[in-house]
Amino acid sequence: MEQAAEELGMDTETFLYATTLSRTLCWCLKDGLDEDYNYPSIYVPNSPHDVLLSESDADLITTRFPPERRVRISRDLARENEILHQQIEKGKLDFWFKNLFDSARATRQEPSGVSADDGKNSNPHDETEES
Repeated sequence: MEQAAEELGMDTETFLYATTLSRTLCWCLKDGLDEDYNYPSIYVPNSPHDVLLSESDADLITTRFPPERRVRISRDLARENEILHQQIEKGKLDFWFKNLFDSARATRQEPSGVSADDGKNSNPHDETEES
């Protein structure tokens, strides 16, 4: 991560907050504030360990696909799980995730910088904007 930040001319912290993970956490936490209780709540993991798949989780996901695709999907899920586990152990993912999560929770801001509490909708897919 530090090398990637240097290549882009950023410090590590700036690089970290510009990641998809950071934006996703901000959006999920913001959606939790505006949650429609007619739908199941959005799952926001508290740590990277929360998204590691157990064998039964992977099997359940795999069964949702056509039989001819299951072997490949099962293999892909196992590989993704392995990569995540490696990043947790070697890449200090718990540390980085905790910092991002705490920051997203404290600021409750959308990635665009618009506060989640100011009532503005910055979703580019929505054509209407609240006044």
